[in-house]
Amino acid sequence: MSESCSFIEYINDVRKKSHVGLGVDAKEAENEICGVILGSLDSAKSGKALTREEYIQSVRSYIQKDTVTGGRKRHDIYSVYEGYKNWKQEHNRFDLNDIVLKLINALKDIRLQNNDDRDNTHKRGWIQLFNAMYLDEVQDFSYASIYLICNIAGCQTLHWVFAGDTAQMISPGCSFTFSGLKEVLLAVQPDIERKIKHVNKLAKNYRVTKDVLALSNSVLHVAKKYFRNDIQYLRPEIAMKDVGTRVRICQWKEALNLEKRPRFGPNQALIYSSTSNSDGVALDMNDWLNEHPFIMTSLDAKGLEFDDCVVAFDEEQKAWNINSDRAASLRLLRELYVAITRAKRRVVVLINSPKMRDFFMSLPNCNIEESDAKVALLEFDSTTTRDEWLKRGKQLFDDEQYKMAASCFKAAEHFGYFEWAQGKYEMLQGPKELAKESFRRSARRFFEDSDYKHTLDLLSLVIENPPWNSSDDDMYDVCRQQIPSYFTPEKSVGFALNRNKWAEINTHDLKNASLAHLFRPLRTNPELRQLITTCSQSDLLDIEYSLPLSIGDYYIDRNDYLNAARLYLQQSDYSEQDPNMAEKATNLLIQSMITPSNSKIKSSSLDTIAKCWKQSRGTQASRILAVDSDAALLLQLYENPIQVAKSRRSSDALKKFGRDVITSAFAVSNELEEELHRFSSDQFEAQVDRALSKKFKGNLIEAVQWYLHRNDKAHAEQLAGKNIKYWSKHDLLEIVRHKLNVTGLIQEADNKHCLTDLVKVCLSSEVFNLKRALEISERALSSITKAEANYKDLIEAWDKHKNDSRVNKLLVQEQATSVFLNLFWKPKISSNRLSGRCIELFGLQIVEFAVSRAIDNPTEQFDTLFNFDKEAFEHLRPLVKFKNGDRVTVHGLQKAPTLNGKSGTILRWVQDKGRYEVRIDRRKKSILISPSNIKINGGFNQDTDDSEDENVAFHNDQTRAQSIQNSRVMNTNSSDDDSDQPPALNARDQSTSESSSGSDDSIPSLQERGKRSNSSDSSDDISSSSSVPNLTRKDNSSSDEEDNIPALIGPNNQSSSSSDESVPRRMKEAQDRLATVQGGVMKELGEEEQPEGVEELKENSGKNRDS
Repeated sequence: MSESCSFIEYINDVRKKSHVGLGVDAKEAENEICGVILGSLDSAKSGKALTREEYIQSVRSYIQKDTVTGGRKRHDIYSVYEGYKNWKQEHNRFDLNDIVLKLINALKDIRLQNNDDRDNTHKRGWIQLFNAMYLDEVQDFSYASIYLICNIAGCQTLHWVFAGDTAQMISPGCSFTFSGLKEVLLAVQPDIERKIKHVNKLAKNYRVTKDVLALSNSVLHVAKKYFRNDIQYLRPEIAMKDVGTRVRICQWKEALNLEKRPRFGPNQALIYSSTSNSDGVALDMNDWLNEHPFIMTSLDAKGLEFDDCVVAFDEEQKAWNINSDRAASLRLLRELYVAITRAKRRVVVLINSPKMRDFFMSLPNCNIEESDAKVALLEFDSTTTRDEWLKRGKQLFDDEQYKMAASCFKAAEHFGYFEWAQGKYEMLQGPKELAKESFRRSARRFFEDSDYKHTLDLLSLVIENPPWNSSDDDMYDVCRQQIPSYFTPEKSVGFALNRNKWAEINTHDLKNASLAHLFRPLRTNPELRQLITTCSQSDLLDIEYSLPLSIGDYYIDRNDYLNAARLYLQQSDYSEQDPNMAEKATNLLIQSMITPSNSKIKSSSLDTIAKCWKQSRGTQASRILAVDSDAALLLQLYENPIQVAKSRRSSDALKKFGRDVITSAFAVSNELEEELHRFSSDQFEAQVDRALSKKFKGNLIEAVQWYLHRNDKAHAEQLAGKNIKYWSKHDLLEIVRHKLNVTGLIQEADNKHCLTDLVKVCLSSEVFNLKRALEISERALSSITKAEANYKDLIEAWDKHKNDSRVNKLLVQEQATSVFLNLFWKPKISSNRLSGRCIELFGLQIVEFAVSRAIDNPTEQFDTLFNFDKEAFEHLRPLVKFKNGDRVTVHGLQKAPTLNGKSGTILRWVQDKGRYEVRIDRRKKSILISPSNIKINGGFNQDTDDSEDENVAFHNDQTRAQSIQNSRVMNTNSSDDDSDQPPALNARDQSTSESSSGSDDSIPSLQERGKRSNSSDSSDDISSSSSVPNLTRKDNSSSDEEDNIPALIGPNNQSSSSSDESVPRRMKEAQDRLATVQGGVMKELGEEEQPEGVEELKENSGKNRDS
């Protein structure tokens, strides 16, 4: 156990162990250590002692820092402080300054806990224990002490009063000034400078006489003269009474050698200085005055007053040479001032050296009389009674001046009070055993005098220092019988417990909360435990409030761990806590409920104990427990369940606490219920689904996405499948996009008519699930009806992957999708190998569309369809097959009958119009005519011999292709493949046509064209073309008719030369014959008006006329 100490004890201990000493003045070192290093305002603010550097720079020290001597002295004093500090630690001791700093730090911690705004804690937050504060003798307090007192008393009301006298600053460790006091007040309340009143000098003195006051003023004047910065002195005080007594001085030795020694009364004292020679002076004075009670140092006399005082300062000669460089001189003057001002009526000074006499006789404005010792001490010889000493002793006893009180009681010969006061003094200064024996002797004295009240008072002090002596039982029992109600219940129980008299304790005492502090130290006492077991259940509930830990132990013994843990954590004005036992009880509770019969009871119990921990230890309760304990895991769960879910102990928590406890923990910690998924996706499935539905307001696709973000694909698929009927088309696409394998997805997509959309998503680059795309396509082609509804969008989706090797592998399989893709991508091959299966799976419409989509040439289209089904597609057989350059005759036109019978040349097939572009002989513009309104007419072959008939030959349909093969202009850019495009124009047409149709529309199906071919011939199927190539004229022609005869284009797409010499004779003759025939026809039509209903083709610009 730590004990208090003082710097003087340390000095005495050092002197006993070493003859070297401190190296500095002990008094000066004490003032610097207690007043600056430990007691300054800076140390109070920081809550710790100044460092060496801080002390060297401190302005509050009385040692000058700017001089070499002063700086070295400060270093030496700090070294002494370090030795003092180490000594206290080694001996487990503490002094008053340690207590002050410890209290400041403790109050700072409380202040910071009670304030969120830590920047304004100087304005609020300190615990206000008092509304006002009056501090007397303020000069004897350290700044740290004043800082502490001001913060807890009157800080908010600013009701502060300070009274003090810097001239009386003789207490150890004091370095007070009123300017320093102002700094302390501003440190407590920075904004009150204008409210601080000026220091008021109390100039009128109503206590001492005129001559005594004059002497004290003179001493103060000398101190102010030499130590201007250390003593605040305004003007001399004025005495308000004068009894005509003068201050006398007499020789020291003469006084001590008087034959008749003076007899001091209770209002007279002898005061000596507290210097190194004080022990010798005390012995001499006690012998001289026969152990008078009031022989004391000036330090002990502070705060006391007497009628008469003898001042006996046995100082060395040099001490009276007042020097401003000597701290001893300042201390001497201050102690002398204190000693003089203790007297209210007269002062006698004992002189022991010439220097001392000179000092007093040289004091200005003093009425000092040097006289014989016998005369000077005559008035101190007085007769006193025991009652006067007893009265004075009781006054001092009440003022806690126990040493002087004991002397007064001894002078009064009242040894009961004497032992009492002596015991009190020994409690403060000496061993406790000595004090206890003094109290026992005092009690026996009062008991013998039948003073039972004081006997019990003394026995109360005795029992506070156990063990109890059984020989004192007789006194106690008699006194209690005489005055049974004198003790309070607390006193009575205390005596019973200390005397181990459990028979005097009852259940009512255990219920009394005011007595709980007496039973708490006896928590493990078997007598107390036995007494608790005799209590009823209702009594136990009442005792819980006063002795929770003892009742908690009772519950632990009976395996009631919940109530035990609850009580170990209970907080009240009377109870303590036991976190270790609370942790133990919590662990036992968890272990006992791992397999409970009722999960609701388990949840309720653990929920209750977790709340108790939180109320007791706050939100971070788990940090004070063993890391791997079950209790720590439970508290962590209630503090941060998500963190536990992420930790390695998540499965452990689920196993030990169960679903209900974890759910409750989430609710208590205000965590989202869907986060239960982190613990177990299976066990909390229903709660998570419900929470997600509430969170997303029924938008289940977001709930599915939530699962996916948690990498829980299984539950995402499960939720999607469970609610498949409620998904919109968009939701279904999102499910596929997230690659979820949901039961019933294809069926629901079929119901919502979005199978092809799902196929597109499956084949997209972000998903590309070929297997799923195949499954959905199979569903879309599962019947002819579904195939007819889906085939266009379906082939559009698959077309983007026509060249993908992964997709091409499907073409060799036998599924409907494979047949479907073969049909559209390889119709010719399908017509040979899969004709029956295609028609069986998809019907004639899809087969015809697939062929017409893949093949442009009508003849090839029909041939391919014919391979699929001869009977079904026979009606689509084309009536005539024309090629570019065929010579044809117009017939069957009703709106343009003038064209009927006219001849012309096939230029090209116009895909988007479904018509042939024909150049009618002797007309400048070409026209568009339906295939049903033209028939083969024969043609002209560039390679015919001279012997052939010059007239145009006509051929039947069967020999048409062979007869006109050599007469038509060859198209060198035509394609040999199975392209869907119509036959291309010959080279000349392509080079001269600027506005030929670029449309990629599909050619009308053969079925449609067959229908048109069977329509009535009464309607003209003629339309105009937007682009017809210009016919190149011969440059050497002189005939008007020859201007309208087109020149022939050779196989190399070059114009024939205008020179007869450059062309073979036979070619020229053939041209002439053709021109003759055509010229007659063109002349005949050229003179007619344009037929009504025939759309003419505009001639191209002549930019390629000569090409």
